[in-house]
Amino acid sequence: MANTDETRPTPIVIDFLGEPTELYLTVEEYYFGGTYVGAVEADTGEPFCDVTVNLGGMPDVDGAMAYIDTNGCSKALRERLGELGLYRPTGIEEKSGFCTYPLVRLDLKAMEPYRVCDGVL
Repeated sequence: MANTDETRPTPIVIDFLGEPTELYLTVEEYYFGGTYVGAVEADTGEPFCDVTVNLGGMPDVDGAMAYIDTNGCSKALRERLGELGLYRPTGIEEKSGFCTYPLVRLDLKAMEPYRVCDGVL
């Protein structure tokens, strides 16, 4: 279902480089499985960052597990998503290269008000 004026997502507001920035979420599936979450700029729809990374081999029986991108996703956004209760840490981490990525349980239902449907603003 595409967003309309009546169903426009609620923006997630973060402080980015000293400016308030409004973002929406995109939720999709990685090609080989697993849930992808990204953030787009609310005013333009341009990609802002990947919230999750696909490291493969994660324990995911219900599509709600993902690794948070601690390398490319701003700390302000990661913290705001946690404050909103959109994910819960599992205590499991995975190393890849020089980075460590925490495995979280996503609350996909709680993400709905912030989500762009079908990529349409």
